Amino acid sequence: MYAPTANAVHADSSHVGPELVAAPAAYPMKSLLRVAAAKQIWSGFLLFLVGVAITGITMAIAPGGFFIVSYGPIVFGIARMVGGIWKLITC
Repeated sequence: MYAPTANAVHADSSHVGPELVAAPAAYPMKSLLRVAAAKQIWSGFLLFLVGVAITGITMAIAPGGFFIVSYGPIVFGIARMVGGIWKLITC
């Protein structure tokens, strides 16, 4: 069992020596999260564009007639963009 000394650094409730509790010099996970958030934003934007394009094309082909409103990709794309922005803000 580790016996704490006066200059020991404690991590929550673990009994780890101070050499293992030191703060990391760089935060590589933060940059990985930012890359993942950017990919999520871009994929959401592309989904949104696909939904708008499908809707626009079908409206142009059949003016005044039957057309498809593809709200699924539009809503899911917006949700993905919001999730990516949230991930960027919180990381």
